[in-house]
Amino acid sequence: MKEDIVNAKIVYICSYFNGNSIRKSYFARNIALYTKLGYNIIVCWMNKEEDLIIQENIRYINSKIVNASTARNKLLKLFYKSEYREALFSDDDTIILNNAILEKPIGTFDILSYIINLNNRLLDKPIFLSGIFKIKNLRLNNKKMIFFDETLESNQDVDFGYNANHNEIKIKNVFTKDIFNDQQNSVMFSSKEDREKKKEQSIKIIIKKWNNYGKHISPISYNGH
Repeated sequence: MKEDIVNAKIVYICSYFNGNSIRKSYFARNIALYTKLGYNIIVCWMNKEEDLIIQENIRYINSKIVNASTARNKLLKLFYKSEYREALFSDDDTIILNNAILEKPIGTFDILSYIINLNNRLLDKPIFLSGIFKIKNLRLNNKKMIFFDETLESNQDVDFGYNANHNEIKIKNVFTKDIFNDQQNSVMFSSKEDREKKKEQSIKIIIKKWNNYGKHISPISYNGH
């Protein structure tokens, strides 16, 4: 049984629609895809009970509405306690356009971060985006278990990247156009202005936090290509 768990494929999904029918359809699409590909699925569920998709391969962790970091940490804690050697983590609005991208190996790294949009790069390296990523079980590899900063309202992935770097957790970047993340349907911000305001506030906090650790980071201008 333990060997079956170790070799199984698993995906952890954070799901919050807030009445957004597009995000709800994305979630259903992801469930169908991961089921077809043979994944076990664990969902941090912050939606109505009537919207549940009941299948043998899905386990729901019911949660009150929390920020993205808190939801991801709930799932990370479950994963670290498990015997799974590695796992895929995804938001419910991250869409896979080419299934082959999921087969990219982590290799000798600890985390594989799919980089969808280089314009998301706000600070110096390392680059980490949380919309979808693979991670090894750091507990089983005798490494420090890292988590997202639950006090941040935006740019939690930027902070997580610096957290990984600080703890010598190696990140592998995979640059791809085979994944789509619909930022237009974000439900964590009340408006575009609210999103930009919280981004700016969080970056200031992150810079101060990691400069205190001697990282000497600063914002950069990056247009991508």
